[in-house]
Amino acid sequence: MGMPGTFSQTDYAFYGEGSESGSTIIGTQNNQQNVDVDTNFQIRVLMQESSGTGDVFEAGQWQYELNTSGTWVDVTTTSSVLQAVNSSSLTATDTTSRLTGGTGTFITPNSYVEEGSGPYSDLTWAASAYCEALLSATIVGADVSNGDQILVRLDGTPGPTWTEADINVVKASTGRRRSNVT
Repeated sequence: MGMPGTFSQTDYAFYGEGSESGSTIIGTQNNQQNVDVDTNFQIRVLMQESSGTGDVFEAGQWQYELNTSGTWVDVTTTSSVLQAVNSSSLTATDTTSRLTGGTGTFITPNSYVEEGSGPYSDLTWAASAYCEALLSATIVGADVSNGDQILVRLDGTPGPTWTEADINVVKASTGRRRSNVT
């Protein structure tokens, strides 16, 4: 048996609600972005196989970590903090397009659009291939505070290394203001 493949989540970007290839980027790629609570958005990550041997990436599962707690939680349609959501503009298991970069051969078809039905099906990767995965999500406002940090990754087997997608939570204050008017 040959050497196992080496997978890395090398790039990420956030997009507004929209079609798989036609939504608008939020901010800039590979930088922490401010994301509003209770609003649908997309998280796109680039996965790269870098060993030059290829392999099967098994059961990719989106996960989040809140405020560098050290605890990674699977993203589902019922998870707290970050939830997978159905989007009228996307279809689960559709093929993603090339938007963030990558080197080698882009894998297509890849079935890497996710709306909460995950984990992803196993995907066979050629040597030095890459793929983009897309999650339609929302931040659950009741579970977070303004300024919280959420890191997001796509986990699977063999275990990849990550450049986690980095979210700064934006939650409007609900406190009442005293009027200075007399």
